Amino acid sequence: MNKKLVSVFTLGVILAVGWVGASAYVGFKAQQELTVLTHPPLGTTPLRFSDATHDQGLLTSKGSMIVHYPDPDADQQSPADLFQVKINYTIDHRVMLTHLSTYALTANLIGDGAQAVTALFGQNPSLTGQGRWGWDGQVLSRYGLPALKSEQADFTFEMSPINGQFSIKQAELDFEMSLPSLLVADADGVTRISDVQATLMTKDRYTGEGRSVFTIGQVQFPDGQAQAIKFVGESVYVGDRLNVSIGKAIGGLTVAGTTVSNLKLDILLEGLYAKSMASLSAVMNVAGNLDDLTPAQQRVVKDAMRDLITHGFSVGITDMQAATKDGVAKASAMLQVKPTAQASSTLAFDAAKQLVFNANLDLEGSAISPSLTAIGTMMGVIVERQNGFKGSMTLDQGQLVVNGTNVPFEAEAAQISAIITEFLKTP
Repeated sequence: MNKKLVSVFTLGVILAVGWVGASAYVGFKAQQELTVLTHPPLGTTPLRFSDATHDQGLLTSKGSMIVHYPDPDADQQSPADLFQVKINYTIDHRVMLTHLSTYALTANLIGDGAQAVTALFGQNPSLTGQGRWGWDGQVLSRYGLPALKSEQADFTFEMSPINGQFSIKQAELDFEMSLPSLLVADADGVTRISDVQATLMTKDRYTGEGRSVFTIGQVQFPDGQAQAIKFVGESVYVGDRLNVSIGKAIGGLTVAGTTVSNLKLDILLEGLYAKSMASLSAVMNVAGNLDDLTPAQQRVVKDAMRDLITHGFSVGITDMQAATKDGVAKASAMLQVKPTAQASSTLAFDAAKQLVFNANLDLEGSAISPSLTAIGTMMGVIVERQNGFKGSMTLDQGQLVVNGTNVPFEAEAAQISAIITEFLKTP
């Protein structure tokens, strides 16, 4: 046989064996990743996984799992499931030039949730997804949920298809969702929601660091409408501190013939001790709420709150405003808890030394009704100014000043100190 032909044949065999081996290895790695996914560290997620199966093949694999989501309002220590979802997947781990593997999945409600959805829509719709695992380690997937419609004697529900995509690369997670329209009609009238968009850009999905944006083009309801609704949330770690900002805005709101425009609310939580926030988050992931905690969970919460106050933080409204045809209202209010040098286990809170508060209110024109401004003026909360009213309040070193007037605060400061100190005692 021609030596050149033999060489080519041998090279082809080597490449084929290498390709099959690489594909098998990718399948093995995919199985490892699924095992990690279905066994998350305690406290990192409220989700629970069960009944995981995986049929590993040479070039393709398939499997399934059940995802349990606990009821956040459950009052028992092991919360009942709010719903359960069964996921079936197939993985094609044949290595290609453009990607390492591709996959497809379907997700359906099971149990009581499936029965309720089927009774309402006449079907148990499937969430479908297709994606690929790239050479750079990025997992990119598109997903969709079909249109749903239910018409009953006194209730109508119509939802357009939901589509979106997400990508995961190491700790990063990006998510997008689009819902063009939603209609709900009952005895009280018809509500229409249009152009719903959601995006999540997470720098670290384990800590939650990142930015999320949720927008609604328009909401029409029986008594009015709202448009250009936007919610923005962002969390950033700076050393051992966490800063969280939340912004809410509505371009226009009309209710019962009254229109308010440029509504805005910006909230800031700054300098939160990151370790405390992680502990509180872990308890919430397991317990669902703070109403029925075990003694051990109560100790974790109180230790976290004690450390949070020991290290100090700021929280408040950096900007709040709204406009009507008669005027504009603007306000801000920030509370600072100063750090203390005391050991957290022996913290005795001192409101006079640790609390700093600043608030301002500016009313231009007749932004609120004359009756409310009259009450505010009578109580000394606001004072009249040219073309409107204003108000200010400051608290520092135990001194409370309202619109330039000192107000006694010693008794209130002592009461606040006693309440917080008692709350932070180890149970």
